[in-house]
Amino acid sequence: MNNIEVFDGSVDFDDRPKQTKHTIHGLRIGIPFLSNIPSKVEITTQPVFEAKVNGSPFALHGETKPFSETRETTLDLVFDDVDLPHYLAYVPSETPAKLTSGASTRS
Repeated sequence: MNNIEVFDGSVDFDDRPKQTKHTIHGLRIGIPFLSNIPSKVEITTQPVFEAKVNGSPFALHGETKPFSETRETTLDLVFDDVDLPHYLAYVPSETPAKLTSGASTRS
């Protein structure tokens, strides 16, 4: 597969059990190349996910070889002005961590 792209997409999510709404706007998803053909598995692909999630910019850029033996992958996560505890409700309750406060800031 190659050149898979969603550009300027949006999702509105109404979480009725938690009585809150989430919006994703300016959605960009890109997968430039992906193959499990043995002669192509060592080709690095650079997936991208960018959006404004509830008004805050969020970006995930990576380099990966998902079908190679090593599954070598690096990801860069960039976000700004995100109230981290707000999203903790979506983490499974068995997770052995507790976040009482936190927000992202750019330096």
